[in-house]
Amino acid sequence: MRFRPLQWPQYYYFASVIFLLIDWLAGANVRAVGFAAYPTLRMTYYLACLLFGLVIRLFPAWSAPVTLAESTLNITALMISVLTPLYTFDIENPSGPMTASPQLAINFMISGTAAGLAWYQSFYAIPGLQSR
Repeated sequence: MRFRPLQWPQYYYFASVIFLLIDWLAGANVRAVGFAAYPTLRMTYYLACLLFGLVIRLFPAWSAPVTLAESTLNITALMISVLTPLYTFDIENPSGPMTASPQLAINFMISGTAAGLAWYQSFYAIPGLQSR
């Protein structure tokens, strides 16, 4: 299957610098909430996003599969971080379920929107955001 090159993912990934600065300076982690408990993984994730932007810039045909894979990874990490406290039984360190926060919702909306757009624009050839 041949993928259509998408223009917006490279800007989406290069905007990771802005999300990194918001996370670092303001303490508002909205892009990598699933990695909140692991600062090294979170920084690695931001660097990987920049690398994805570079890959997409050099190989535009890979924009949809890269965006879909990254967004799926982000949503999976987010789900694991929310569900793990529910399924962990630790008597010495009890932790309740993670409550819904604006950061969780924003992260899910960002990653979910990117995954959905990449899927529909590449596989169903939707030009821009308009359907045929």
